[in-house]
This record gives sequence, structure tokens and C-alpha cells, in this order.
Amino acid sequence: MNETARFYNNETHRFDWISKMSFPARARMALLMTLAIYPIVVVYAALISLITPGWEFWQRSFILVPLMVTSIVFFIVPFITTRFAGFIAGRKTGRT
Repeated sequence: MNETARFYNNETHRFDWISKMSFPARARMALLMTLAIYPIVVVYAALISLITPGWEFWQRSFILVPLMVTSIVFFIVPFITTRFAGFIAGRKTGRT
């Protein structure tokens, strides 16, 4: 297998863990994502509406969506998956 094929093969299997998550794990992940994303959406929307008075909804959304996607991909998902991996997986902590 050449280098390019090996790279794409590794990249396609990199996120297999997401598709193999159980329903309860996905539900916990969805809960954490909602709790993390909702306040950011509200703050971004408020800031955008302050600097874009009179703009239509679709115009504001044109600014909001790239900000949200960037925040989710580069900050929220890495933070949640590293800090809350045990909770998402459903593991008990060793506390007594």
C-alpha cells in the first residue's frame, strides 16, 4: 500500500469509536454537547445582533454558523471527549 492509501485508510478509521458508541453513551455525549453549546450560541447570537442591527436572520446566520462550527470542532468536542471520557463511557469512578 502506498503512502497516500495508508493515510486515507488511517483517517477513515480514526473516528470509528463514534459510530461504535452505545445509545446511552451517545445520549450522555449529546447532553454534554447541549450543555456546552447552548450558552455559546446565545453569546455569539447576542454579540452578532449587536454589531449587525437591521440584518436579516439568514445574514446573521451566515456569520454565526462558521463561528459555531469552528468552536465545536476545535474547542468543545476535544474538551468534552478528554475531560468527560469516563462519564460518556459510563464508567464508575473509584470513589467510596
